[in-house]
Amino acid sequence: MSLRIVADEAIPFINTLFGPFADIMLIPGHKINLNSIMEADALLVRSTTRIHASLLAGSPVKFVGTATAGTDHIDTDYLDSKGIRFVAAFGGNANSVVEYVFAALSELAVYTGESLFDKTVGIIGCGWIGSQLATRLRAMEISCLLCDSPLQEKFGHRKETHRFSELSDLLRDCDVISLHVPLVHGGKHATVDLIAEPELSKMAPGSWLLNTARGGVVNERHLLDALKNGPVCCVATDVWSGEPNPDADLVSASFIATSHIAGYSSDAKRQSTEMILDEFCRHFSLPSPPRSDASIRDQTDLEIPDVDPESDLTVYLTRIIRQMYNIREDDVRMRTLPTCPLAAREKAFRILREGYRADRYGFERFRLDDDRLRASTAGMLQEALRITVVQSDQVC
Repeated sequence: MSLRIVADEAIPFINTLFGPFADIMLIPGHKINLNSIMEADALLVRSTTRIHASLLAGSPVKFVGTATAGTDHIDTDYLDSKGIRFVAAFGGNANSVVEYVFAALSELAVYTGESLFDKTVGIIGCGWIGSQLATRLRAMEISCLLCDSPLQEKFGHRKETHRFSELSDLLRDCDVISLHVPLVHGGKHATVDLIAEPELSKMAPGSWLLNTARGGVVNERHLLDALKNGPVCCVATDVWSGEPNPDADLVSASFIATSHIAGYSSDAKRQSTEMILDEFCRHFSLPSPPRSDASIRDQTDLEIPDVDPESDLTVYLTRIIRQMYNIREDDVRMRTLPTCPLAAREKAFRILREGYRADRYGFERFRLDDDRLRASTAGMLQEALRITVVQSDQVC
């Protein structure tokens, strides 16, 4: 008898990838309940479905997968106690989130008229995303400081890659704060309200704050006060405490506001689904599935910006990134939400997330051929953005 899967209908590529291995029933994530999984061997979800005892008790589910890096919607202790295999797509969306941060930073720099290369970026949370962001910013010759209390406790300062700053020092010494921590409600390393009034007051005047982690990591009321009266100049917000009913005031106050889609490039979504598929096949002793190969996909040539890269690299960078991912388009879509009645805002937010565009691809799909670039600049752009840069008839 064929295996049976119940899956959130918004998980991309689900039929294409899982179809050869199981019968699939697709349901909106917020409508998945015990009744709908009473004949399921596996349950595949996103962050909109909370997995706990009252959902699964009495069901035949043996495997739960979430096509997300975050797991705060999963009661992993319950799954462990019942012997239910659990898999998350850790790192599957890392490239996409890093690209979102690059897009937001470049837009903020152009808006404020500042050089991105004069900034020091503080990265709070150094897992899959934060560590990759640090590597790629440093490749761009942008200074970074790192803060991760659990990793600092584990590694101390024994390795260069694990050299951490205390949170208060990082907030004081950085021009930009980018958040990449999980949402942890209790314990020694809780992250709920990690950034609240005491932390916001320590930030440098004119600071930028980017949140692509979870809404509850930032106290939104305190952030609004800091935007009006405190040191915070600009905010890019992708995640919201009240999802799927984001705070209308914070949407309006954010320089960039998006609908929890930082990790939603088409390539990242496919990779996350493939990661779950690999573990699904392993768990049920199925043949290993074929994997897509990004290296053989067609590349798109970027238009050469009409600005000298050696005289204004910030503007040059922004014009390159806009061609690959114009974050302003997602911001414009989000701006309609504050005008919606509260009852309609939840539906509108879900439509923005679940119906997210399929034409956003990873930067590795793009190619730049600009003979004005110095070899050092070309190499920097390729290493940091992971685009292909062609110079003097050679691929860098």
